[in-house]
Amino acid sequence: MNPRASEAYQDRLLLDGAWMPVTSTVLFVNAHLARAVDALVNGVRGSLLREHYGSPLRARPVKGRSLTALLEELLPLEVGNPRRILLLPTSNPEWTAYFDCRARGMDPSSPIMWFLQAGIQSLNVTDSPHTYDPATDRGAYGERKIGMFEIDSDGTEIGHALGVRAMNTRKWAVIEPDREFPVGNV
Repeated sequence: MNPRASEAYQDRLLLDGAWMPVTSTVLFVNAHLARAVDALVNGVRGSLLREHYGSPLRARPVKGRSLTALLEELLPLEVGNPRRILLLPTSNPEWTAYFDCRARGMDPSSPIMWFLQAGIQSLNVTDSPHTYDPATDRGAYGERKIGMFEIDSDGTEIGHALGVRAMNTRKWAVIEPDREFPVGNV
């Protein structure tokens, strides 16, 4: 993507791309905020933290501030397992948005499974520009996709994805689901 096209693209990203990579992937949890917090604190993630570190996962309310100010609660950004997670209500009270403090952007696989184990469906929306420059070996491969997992009746985890992403061949590839995508008419 040439610099001019990249700048125009970033203007269309959440907060004009100022919070990339934190906002490159947003996980939408199909639960009210209180239920999503409870599933995180008392579910699989909370149990693992208590077991491994001996201390519980703690929820702290943050209110009445701009999205930018709320995202600042995630600083400093880190690599590895996220130590700070931000759950925010959306305009539809049946959905909660999930962000974390990973410096390279969220890997939604684990959080999707944490919520799925609590019987809560979620899906991730990723929109990240293709900034990789082979001459400098810097940047990242871009993608635009919707993804989710579900647990089949026999207990098998099934991943679904729909969208496009840049591959190391320097071409965009279409991501198509193997089965009908289980969320609406996309």
